[in-house]
Amino acid sequence: MPTKSCPHCKDHPLEVTNYQGEEIDICRECGGLWFEKNEVNRMISEINEGPEGDKFETHFGEALGISELDCPDCKKAWNVFTYLKLFIPK
Repeated sequence: MPTKSCPHCKDHPLEVTNYQGEEIDICRECGGLWFEKNEVNRMISEINEGPEGDKFETHFGEALGISELDCPDCKKAWNVFTYLKLFIPK
């Protein structure tokens, strides 16, 4: 499998690491994290004791446009949303 590059740093490879049974890619240069499909859902669910299988993308806030960063997998630009409403302190 080819090495993925950090979307932010461009020239730095993402390093595969494991956290609580999930494989996460990390950039050692900027500290950025890359989660594969459904990994972020499982991790957020564990941290927030959410229902099993909850899709946290349904909690995204307002769409803010297209990012200047590209996906390390498909190389397409990301859509940007406000942070998960789930994490906004009350």
